Amino acid sequence: MVRVPHRLRVLGIAAIMLVGVVGEALILFLGTDPVFRLRVGMLLLALIAWPLFYAARHFPAGDAVLGEPPRRRFSRLRRWTRELLREISRLNWTVVDVDRGFRNREAAKVEINAIETRLYEIIEEIKDAAGHPDLEPEEGHEQEIALRREPLPRWTPDPRIAGLAEPAAQ
Repeated sequence: MVRVPHRLRVLGIAAIMLVGVVGEALILFLGTDPVFRLRVGMLLLALIAWPLFYAARHFPAGDAVLGEPPRRRFSRLRRWTRELLREISRLNWTVVDVDRGFRNREAAKVEINAIETRLYEIIEEIKDAAGHPDLEPEEGHEQEIALRREPLPRWTPDPRIAGLAEPAAQ
């Protein structure tokens, strides 16, 4: 098997595409028979499309250009933002469940108030985390970084509202 240098492969692919484009232009502008123009034009489109598929398969641009993705600098802020979105989603579905008749309206009000309180707590955490990038592991910072990498505590339902997930009695 003959190994063709990368530069020559790229030039060959570009030449094939150029021949296809020029041939397509000539057939469209100089051809008189519509059926002939259609048939030859479709063949030349294949000549144009093949190098594109070949290049996409054999020369993935993402590997060469992007490399390793950058490390997140504000992961604590990102975690609290995700937690905020989860609580907003929970609030939305609580209201939707009430509208659909799956939850008791009074019990849902208690849960909505608990969610509202939790949202304010999360906003305070976001304020604390905003503008503070993650520190590199240096002397004295290992414990702080380890604490920040711990997962957020899972939400546990208040025992007063634990039965809200059950459908409302008819």
